[in-house]
Amino acid sequence: YPSDDGLAVYFRDISERKKTEQALHESEKRFKVLYEDNPSMYFTLDEQGTVLSVNRFGAEQLGYAPEELVGRRVLDIFHEEDRGEASRYLGECLRGYDKTTGYEARKVRKDGSVMWVNERVRVVRSPDGGRVILAACEDITERRRAEEALRESEERFRSTFESAAVGMALMGLDGRWLEVNDAVCRFLGYSREELQRTDFQSITHTEDLEADLERMRGLLDGEIRTYPVEKRYIHKEGHAVWGLMSASLVRDAGGEPMYGLAQIQDITESKRNKEELERLHLQNESILRSAGEGIFGLDRHGRVTLANPAGARMVGYEPEELIGRKMHDVVHHTKPDGTPYPSEGCPIYAAFQDGLVHRRSDEVFWRRDGSSFPVEYVSTPIEVDGKVIGAVATFSDVTERRRAEEILRESEERYRAFFETAAVGAAEADLVTGRLLQVNDKLCRLLGYGREELLTKTFLQITHPEDRARDSEGVARLLRGEIREYVAEKRYLRKDGGVVWSQLAVALVRGKDGRPLHSVAIMQDITERKRVEEALAREVRAKSEFLADVSHELRTPLTVIRGNAEVGLQLGQGWAHADLLGEIVEESGMMSRMVEDLLFLARSESDSFPLDLETVPVAQILSGLGRRAEALAREHGASLKTALGSEGSLRCDPERIEQAVLVLVDNAVKYGPPGEPVTLSSSTRRGELLIEVVDRGPGIPADDLSRVFERYYRGEGSAREPGSGLGLPIAQAIVRAHGGRIEVESRVGEGTRMLLCLPLIEGP
Repeated sequence: YPSDDGLAVYFRDISERKKTEQALHESEKRFKVLYEDNPSMYFTLDEQGTVLSVNRFGAEQLGYAPEELVGRRVLDIFHEEDRGEASRYLGECLRGYDKTTGYEARKVRKDGSVMWVNERVRVVRSPDGGRVILAACEDITERRRAEEALRESEERFRSTFESAAVGMALMGLDGRWLEVNDAVCRFLGYSREELQRTDFQSITHTEDLEADLERMRGLLDGEIRTYPVEKRYIHKEGHAVWGLMSASLVRDAGGEPMYGLAQIQDITESKRNKEELERLHLQNESILRSAGEGIFGLDRHGRVTLANPAGARMVGYEPEELIGRKMHDVVHHTKPDGTPYPSEGCPIYAAFQDGLVHRRSDEVFWRRDGSSFPVEYVSTPIEVDGKVIGAVATFSDVTERRRAEEILRESEERYRAFFETAAVGAAEADLVTGRLLQVNDKLCRLLGYGREELLTKTFLQITHPEDRARDSEGVARLLRGEIREYVAEKRYLRKDGGVVWSQLAVALVRGKDGRPLHSVAIMQDITERKRVEEALAREVRAKSEFLADVSHELRTPLTVIRGNAEVGLQLGQGWAHADLLGEIVEESGMMSRMVEDLLFLARSESDSFPLDLETVPVAQILSGLGRRAEALAREHGASLKTALGSEGSLRCDPERIEQAVLVLVDNAVKYGPPGEPVTLSSSTRRGELLIEVVDRGPGIPADDLSRVFERYYRGEGSAREPGSGLGLPIAQAIVRAHGGRIEVESRVGEGTRMLLCLPLIEGP
């Protein structure tokens, strides 16, 4: 500067300022690089929200030049729906320094398109001390688009998940149910909460669990990406339900599994239908294989589409050999008389031509070897949707039936010839009314009726009144199945009032189903035999009466003779004729016993058989019988082994039963060898008391066995023992009078077995 002293020079050290200016210049350059050239959008705003500056990248992103944005309200470039939110954030930002506020909003480009930005705003001091808002924006349009797409995808998934007709579930890697939709709940019968407290292992059928877990391990190990499987679940109510389950894994960005996704379709009904179809298919296959009839399926051209084994076997082929061949050309080409059979006239083919069912029983099928067999067949059209697509021919080899029919015809002819020409009367009668349906000439002559007249009668009308009840009961027993044939001797009434005796045999004629159709009766005239029998009976009664009279007349003098001889012996002891008197006593005693036996037998043949019947326990009879049998054996110097003991009761005359048994014991001890014991035992079998007497005697020759019960018969070797030959006939008469029998078994040199059989009574 000029001064009085001349030029005054002043200077200041501005090194620091220069450094500061240099630093500021470099800072401005860096700011320019960061602000102007940064690939982010930057704005500076005043407190009223007016744009003070914008970097080039920010302006370009919005489609503007920087100068077009400077001076505009920043809210003008926000989407109208986001302006209020942006204004609120800017206001918050102005209420404090160094506080960064961020928000996401939409800005509108110059061309009207929208871009999403993540904007962060902060208040800073300007060089002049004022406040400036610094805004940094990041274009997040693509991210928001991806997020929106993800949201929409998630909404679609959730909507699909919840409203899907099939079950959908998210599964934890440990098998827990994380999320389930309503379809799964309906399928398994559980609520969502109940399922989310368990895992799929707990409600998987035990037979399917291991395979399911193996596939799950394959998913987790990355061996498979997905797997479908039909499996069974256990419903809440305890029954099994079938589901078609498709499972896959959801992995994170690193490829690690997060959870499983399962789709489950209820296939219980379809599975049941499939099983039913399979069952029906197997059943139909089994029916086809098992059917005794031949079954051929034909298409509209007459080609075989199905042949069962029976049908193929009848014509000499394997089923597969017939498939595709024309049935008529293979088995139906020739008529029974050997002339050609044109296919145009084939009733089997007619079924798929006219749509009607055709039956024939007078034709033949031809076998592979050239032979034929009579056949009965039915050809039925197959219709689908009202259209005939083929036919089914079922056929049977009727060779055996024809043969049986011929045999039956011949049998009927023989029966009819026998019925009409038989030497005995024959008739068929209705089982309900008893009316005669058929009668032969012999019966007409026997009863004195004409055929037409006799056919108006019932069997009861021509039966003697005293025999009707017995006949009705006999037929009733036939119908109840108690007897196969009713046999009786009965009386018929002739037209002229006379009586005819007949030997009647009645049987039932049954149908194929076993039900009785009618009765057949054979009647043999036994009138003459009955007259002879009555005459013989009169003679037997006369003889019995004579014997009874003689026995009665002999009993008194024999008693007198024996009594006098016994008195003589007592008075004339030591008398020279005492031996003669002893013989008289002995012989008169034997004669008395013989007279008593003859009298007993005579009475047994009459209506006054001497029995005093009572109900007696078997044990009571056997106890006394054993003692008396042992005493009888001792009289003859023989030993007796007894094994008596049975339960039940008899309706009998105890003294007569004991008499009969002692006759058997007496014979055994008299004719048995010395020293050999006789056995007396008892048992019960099939409602009978069996008393058995066994000896080791000489036995009875086979030719003599049939005569042992004849009166006065005594076999060889019995002469050494006294007897009249009436013991066994008396024993048999007693047993028969009680409804029993005596059976005899004997071998020469080994001994004899006598078995006395008596019917037991029911109850005490």
